[in-house]
Amino acid sequence: MKKLIVALCLVVISACSNKDQFVLNGTLTNSENIKKVFLYEGAQIVDSAFLNEDNKFRFRRTAPSPQFYNLKVGDNNYFFVLVNGEEVTFKANLKDPTGNYELEGSEISSKIKEFSEINNHYSNISKEIEGEFQVRLGKEPGREKEIRDELFIKYKANLEAFSKDVLAFAHKNTDNLAGFYAIGSLDPVEYEQDMMEYADAI
Repeated sequence: MKKLIVALCLVVISACSNKDQFVLNGTLTNSENIKKVFLYEGAQIVDSAFLNEDNKFRFRRTAPSPQFYNLKVGDNNYFFVLVNGEEVTFKANLKDPTGNYELEGSEISSKIKEFSEINNHYSNISKEIEGEFQVRLGKEPGREKEIRDELFIKYKANLEAFSKDVLAFAHKNTDNLAGFYAIGSLDPVEYEQDMMEYADAI
């Protein structure tokens, strides 16, 4: 009987402690020489963790209200909004050229992930345009201005398409921090009016 009571007490204590913190469990593939990952809150490192032999890591922290976090893994950055009571599972293949990852256990972080996929899509297009510029310039060095002007049209069209998708995503998420996070990626001069209208809507 005493053992049963002790076991029940441990369950209760565990349940209470889980509500007083969040847990971020991560698994990496193709991590190569990466041994340690870092958790940022703003520009400050608030925690770090070594990968175990299975390339897994875990963070436990306290966030009474939703907070933005950046998980830095080598040159890669993954963004979350986490709060006490959440147990989040994160998986990433560091050689995935799209930069996509898997995430479960945090509704707002899942929305951040959705925006990250939008951002990565347009970022990859920008990289392709830059690569095309370098290739064409190598073949025709005397036509730099013409090539640059031609590709700038493609770059601008890509940026406008990205901004349009950002606005659509932000307005779809006025009730959570994912929308606020997304709207901050817009050019504040070009989209000042849109950003002000969004601020009035939240």
